[in-house]
Amino acid sequence: MAVNITTDQFQKLLETISSSRRSTLASCTASFNGEKNSEAVESFLAAVNVYKEIEKITDSEALAGLPLLLRQEAGKWWQGIKTNVTKWDDFQTRLRDTFAPKKPACLIYHEITSERQRPNEPMESFISKKRMLFSLLAENCAKALIDEIFLRYGMPRRVTSDNGPQFVSAVMQQVTFCLQIKHSFTPVYHPEANPKPTSVPTKNDLNPIRRGRGRPKKQTTS
Repeated sequence: MAVNITTDQFQKLLETISSSRRSTLASCTASFNGEKNSEAVESFLAAVNVYKEIEKITDSEALAGLPLLLRQEAGKWWQGIKTNVTKWDDFQTRLRDTFAPKKPACLIYHEITSERQRPNEPMESFISKKRMLFSLLAENCAKALIDEIFLRYGMPRRVTSDNGPQFVSAVMQQVTFCLQIKHSFTPVYHPEANPKPTSVPTKNDLNPIRRGRGRPKKQTTS
């Protein structure tokens, strides 16, 4: 017996079958063992978030499936806090705070400038690491501006900065946009527009001969 259905009826049938199928993290290949490393944490979360979005997994189903992905120290940590976590965003925040604590900006600067590309390291891998460090630096810079400047001295109408990566990043642009602050940049071809830092005078600065002012006159006594 043949059954004839229209295109709309077939589409509704497919939607019903898809909605009745329960998606879980059982087939997700990502895993995390509790390594305290920002790159490892972000790679794990990126992979799980993509899988969660494609499979249309709800927050509650994703949280229930985490024991399949968290192993060793991460698994022990999750067993101790899972009763207090009800949202996926909360899980991500807690995971970052525990296994990828934010580094001070000075340490991030040091990693950016000191680490060199290894002989056998692909260029794509080296650049991706530097981009991740720049993104962390931008977050620290934005947080420092809000906590140490805006909340302490008030909200400015305009902020002027140089073209450093921490200032031109998407994080900083979002902060200034949300707070309705006009962000201006000094021109690259005119670095004199940057405020000069106050420094302790050196011997050369205090020596009038080296500064081109001539030899100091000797005092004569009458």
